[in-house]
Amino acid sequence: MQGVTGCSVLLLALAAPVLGQTVVVSVTPETATLRGGASRTFYASVSGTTNRAVAWSVNGVAGGNATVGTIDSNGVYRAPAMAPTPNIVVVRAVSLAAATAADTANATVLNPEPVLTGMTPSAVNVGAWTVTLTGRGFIPTSVARINDAPAQTTYVSATELRVSGNSTQSPDKVCITVANPNPGAAVSNYKELNIMPPMSISLRPETSTVRVGETRQFYASVQNAVNRTVKWYVNGVEGGNVQAGTISAAGLYTPPAVVPGAGGPLPAPTAAAGSSPTTFVRGPNTIDIKVVSVANPQLSATAMTNVLNPRPELTGLVPATLPLGQGKMLVTGNGFLPTSRVRMGGREFAVQYISPNQLLASGNIEAAVGGMATVTVWNPDPGAVASNARVVQVGPARQVMTAEAASRFLRMAAWGGSPKLVARLQETGKEAWIEEQFNAPVSTYPDAPEDMSSSTPLQQRFVYNAFHGEDQLRQRVAFALSQIFVVSGTKTGSIHQLLPYMRMLHQGAFGNYLDLLRNVTLHPTMGRFLDMVNNEPPDTRRNILPNENYAREVLQLFSIGLATLNPDGTPVPGAPPPYDEETVKQFTLAFTGWTYPTKPGATPRWRNPSYYYGPMEAWDDRHDKSTKRLLNGLVTPQGRTAREDMDLALQNIFQHPNVGPFIALRLIQRLTTSSPSPAYVGRVAARFNGNGGVRGDLRAVVRQILLDPEAGISGGNQGKLSEPVLFTIALLKNLGGTVTEASRLHDQATNMGQRLFYAPSVFNYFSPGYRIPGTPFVAPEFQITTPSVAMVRANFAYNLTRGALGSAIQLDLTEFERLAETGVLLEVLNRALLDGTMSAQVRQTIQTAMDAATDLRTKSRNALFLVGSSSQHQVLH
Repeated sequence: MQGVTGCSVLLLALAAPVLGQTVVVSVTPETATLRGGASRTFYASVSGTTNRAVAWSVNGVAGGNATVGTIDSNGVYRAPAMAPTPNIVVVRAVSLAAATAADTANATVLNPEPVLTGMTPSAVNVGAWTVTLTGRGFIPTSVARINDAPAQTTYVSATELRVSGNSTQSPDKVCITVANPNPGAAVSNYKELNIMPPMSISLRPETSTVRVGETRQFYASVQNAVNRTVKWYVNGVEGGNVQAGTISAAGLYTPPAVVPGAGGPLPAPTAAAGSSPTTFVRGPNTIDIKVVSVANPQLSATAMTNVLNPRPELTGLVPATLPLGQGKMLVTGNGFLPTSRVRMGGREFAVQYISPNQLLASGNIEAAVGGMATVTVWNPDPGAVASNARVVQVGPARQVMTAEAASRFLRMAAWGGSPKLVARLQETGKEAWIEEQFNAPVSTYPDAPEDMSSSTPLQQRFVYNAFHGEDQLRQRVAFALSQIFVVSGTKTGSIHQLLPYMRMLHQGAFGNYLDLLRNVTLHPTMGRFLDMVNNEPPDTRRNILPNENYAREVLQLFSIGLATLNPDGTPVPGAPPPYDEETVKQFTLAFTGWTYPTKPGATPRWRNPSYYYGPMEAWDDRHDKSTKRLLNGLVTPQGRTAREDMDLALQNIFQHPNVGPFIALRLIQRLTTSSPSPAYVGRVAARFNGNGGVRGDLRAVVRQILLDPEAGISGGNQGKLSEPVLFTIALLKNLGGTVTEASRLHDQATNMGQRLFYAPSVFNYFSPGYRIPGTPFVAPEFQITTPSVAMVRANFAYNLTRGALGSAIQLDLTEFERLAETGVLLEVLNRALLDGTMSAQVRQTIQTAMDAATDLRTKSRNALFLVGSSSQHQVLH
């Protein structure tokens, strides 16, 4: 063997048959059955040679192929993915030692057994649907079954099928399996498919508003869908834009920087037919928000939102203190517009727009309750809204006294301290203000129709004047005089009796006491009330005795009193009374011979018909002409006329030394303090007595009462409980409120025991000497303040601060809400109602009550009620 190496010779020797033996190949197993994709090992046994190696083939193809399956050198046969046709293949092993030595086996290939591992989606909507099945053992002839019924099946791969169906019922569940056909037909495990109702999408809120600078969250809800993702659109633009606003993938909408449509005039908005005032109104500022299902792009929902002007924020005011009158103020903050408005204390100011952060406001700075006013910025429609409030201090540029001192003074000298009155007094000071008041125009009481009798219009006018009249001091003094020179509607209740009498007191409030005493004496209303009118001399033949009422009361209640007084008003120890019963009788005779004034157009006569406009008229033939022994031993000449006796009798009373301290005490009690010291009474009495001037000058008396050092003392036993008429008027007035002529505020005082013009008797509503039981304190007003009345007074404060007293009693509570927002309300009320005397304990108590409320309306009203009904307010200290 030329050319053959030693190694080659060795190999050939190994492959050669064994001499004398036949090479035989035997394959086992002879038959086998397996499913597509499975494997089976065949074994070839070779005898008759030392070379045991064989070559494998499938259906004559060495090593096989994908159609019939493959076999490797170790006899491992792997069936094709699906059964071939025919499905029996021949596996053949040929000996490498002898090519004629071979053997075969038959392999029956069955289709694979399908296995389901997944289904996407696991739920579909009713109607036509398609799902994807994943697993193994799928073949092109695999058929999916829905509840054992064949379904449209698309073969994708050995691991994926697509199945389509059409369900008519929901909700429902169906079982899906995969069946492979013969040979070796097999059915997979099952997957459960949920059949859901039709897919839907919703968007909320359906309608809404959002302010520039804020955001609005929208919520999309995709129902009956596995894929719930959505796309967002603003006015048809996915994600929005700067003109219409933008929206995030999570549905958070951010409006544009400028309200859509704000560049020009806004057309009138339109609303759906039958819409209510609260129905969403579509306008040029309306933005459409749309959401579209990713799973079903044909499915969408739309919402609408109206973009509103921004909510302005107020951060600063320059200056923080403004003098009254024309002024300017720089307002700083955020969210300002060229159309923004500025309000101070609820009043509009002219505005110059500087930037979104600055406005210049100008206007007339007016007085405010407690000297503090709130400033707010208002942005207009669409979405008109106010900013937070800031506080500015306001007051006169020139101040000679504090607001607290002015407020306290006006509780004595006026019907309380309205903001305007407080500011004026701060500016002028007490002395100048009093002089202004002496010369202020006198408030009027209009004539009443002749056929009217009710005194209600007079009571209403009285209260109206207390709020609107410039002559505050005159009104207070006149009311004080009406409680000294008492007539009462209990007997003289016609408006035609009370009206001229009140006019007379107003006219004489700053005149001379003697003139006032004469006018009171000759007034037909007093003549009727105390029975002096038509009083005749005694006549035993006609059984006539003159009525002593007026003579008695003019001495006891209008001038002298029952005790002889020192100049300081204290009784003279051991002194006899200043007059006796005989003196009363003598004055009675001096006052005879007077009848009603003659009504215009009538003929004068004795016992004229009742008429109350003008002084009573004298009839000398009805006057007692005898001599009369009056005070201090004065004896009148015989034969004098009615007027002569009247003038002499009144002059005799006027000159009595008791009159000064007597009138001084009563006017002090009505104006400043219930229990003045003797020294205070003495100083005022000295002014009455002349003290370098004219005796009986009421201007000098009033001036001394108000400017006396003791009137300015706060604390201790000084002060007085505000009587009901004053309490009701002053509380409303100090809070900046007012009334119309139709108000029934006087009824509130009636409920507290003081019916205006209706004192229970000539002794007034209460005694000037009344002492609080168990105490040494003189406090006349407490005589009518029973426990039940105390509750009525508190209820008045409550109802007033709740706006529950009718439209004619006007108190704007919104400014107090803004003051509560800024945290200064208690200090404002401290200044306006307590003259700056609020204690720390009271402040904390009221603050606790405010904190218990959750809204500014209730907080502010609680504070107003508690301060207004407090003893610190009701009692002037």
